[in-house]
Amino acid sequence: MGETDFDEPDLMDRLIPRIDGTKGPVQRFLFSRSRFSGRLRAFAAEESTVTLVTAADIYA
Repeated sequence: MGETDFDEPDLMDRLIPRIDGTKGPVQRFLFSRSRFSGRLRAFAAEESTVTLVTAADIYA
């Protein structure tokens, strides 16, 4: 499996306005079975509305 990269937050940014009832800042949880790219980890470290979740986090 490859790593989850930056396309996922970009996709979410495009989809969020289409979700009914969405108001204010939206918290985004991105899940990956394997790992996240360094670029996405750096983005999540700076962006408080993004949480990265791995299988290890779920089964810990």
